[in-house]
Amino acid sequence: MKLKFIITPIEGETYEVTTNLAITVAWERKYKRRTTHVGNEGLSTEELMFMAYEAAKRSGVPVPITLDAFIEKIDGFEVEPVTAGPTDPAPSDAS
Repeated sequence: MKLKFIITPIEGETYEVTTNLAITVAWERKYKRRTTHVGNEGLSTEELMFMAYEAAKRSGVPVPITLDAFIEKIDGFEVEPVTAGPTDPAPSDAS
């Protein structure tokens, strides 16, 4: 499960971060849920903010030490699923 977050802080410029496998595993461990349950139950705002916080931290965006402090500094956010792009066709004998 890969998600792209568009974060609008109260102060500063809007930025984008994307989750990765390590963040998904950290989310599963912290909230004791599996990604297979997300389709039925969805994600809470806190869970989304946890993922955004971890993605920002791992992308080198300066963030506060705690998740709660990070949330206090956010004015708004959007979430978009990241879908795999088209794959290159296999080389043929004609190439």
